[in-house]
Amino acid sequence: MVSELTLEQISLAELYKNVQKIECVKDPIFHFKELNLVGDLIHKKFDELGLKVSEHKFSLEGFDGAFRNIEANLSHGKGPTIVISSHYDTVPTTPGANDNASAIALQLELAKQLVHYNSNLNVKFVCFTLEELNPVIWKTINTVGKTLDLYDNQNRIKTWHYKNIRSKFNLLSTQFLANGLDHPNAFRKSYEQLHSKMTENERKLYQTILELYPIQENYEMVGHIGLIGSTKWIQHVQESKLEIKYAINFDEIAMTSQHKYSHQFPEGIPIKQLPHYSVNIDERVGNFISMFVDKNSEQMLGPYLEQAESNSLPYIAFPTQMDYNQMRIHMAEALHADHAPFWRANIPCMMVTDWGEYRSPYAHTMADTADRLDYSFLRQIIFTTYKSIHNL
Repeated sequence: MVSELTLEQISLAELYKNVQKIECVKDPIFHFKELNLVGDLIHKKFDELGLKVSEHKFSLEGFDGAFRNIEANLSHGKGPTIVISSHYDTVPTTPGANDNASAIALQLELAKQLVHYNSNLNVKFVCFTLEELNPVIWKTINTVGKTLDLYDNQNRIKTWHYKNIRSKFNLLSTQFLANGLDHPNAFRKSYEQLHSKMTENERKLYQTILELYPIQENYEMVGHIGLIGSTKWIQHVQESKLEIKYAINFDEIAMTSQHKYSHQFPEGIPIKQLPHYSVNIDERVGNFISMFVDKNSEQMLGPYLEQAESNSLPYIAFPTQMDYNQMRIHMAEALHADHAPFWRANIPCMMVTDWGEYRSPYAHTMADTADRLDYSFLRQIIFTTYKSIHNL
């Protein structure tokens, strides 16, 4: 029975152990072997739980090697499927304990408890690859950057000037995205403002970058810059006509802080008007989890928020009240994780996150390690998810 599971039965020690095992730099450019080894480990872990494990494989033109999404099925006959998803790749600059070993640990623990209590649900656990970046684009930029003497052989930025240019470019493009521009136009506008301050080689590199993001009607960032594994998987699902009742995607879920002003919010979001529970919004204490839904997924919020409150899990919920196409125009920053391909396919999906770099000073750095995570917080999220998926 669902009621048999208690919070204390979820082992903090096992959560920590699983995050440690998954934690390592595992990007497709420089650590392709590690990416595959972690894929093997996840496959083995689900298999040991007694789930039927399979792999959805795909390739990319211009890149050697196959990529794979790992699927694990808990099946109880016919009926719609619940999808619990996350990604297991990293960028080249982090071992990714929070981003995203924390979510893989959640999947493994949730699967373990569902098997143990023989829950009468059809659940598909999917671990996506290539969430973080497009290896073809990234490799092109890196190769050109080395040719122009802007990156060294360890793939580090070589000059202080280029470091500052890149920081300013990223800040400007983020601001333009928040104002409703798509990525190609945001990049071009940022380049226009900065090109006079760039060296000749820096201009050449950014001209290469702009060529990789062509201005075209209905340009799709989703599945081009990143989110490639989930995009390919959704295409596969649509072809196979799998009936998905709903999905929950987890990305960066175990970083907390009890300090004032430890969490930042993007400008223009009316945080106090959003559903929230046990959160100090004025002092921006980063001790809460957030749930994002599009217009098609709003029915998922109620049961999850109810369980969160009963489990004393602080939250801020974000019903965007927009569909995917509206979000592309007005809130493109809300499409930067693997929930986006579900929204595009009109599959109800809730994104659960601690907001990543808006809270964590370690996001996408080598300091994103297992010892910095809050495992009691992660346990609360797992327990809340376990309870809510039965009610959903």
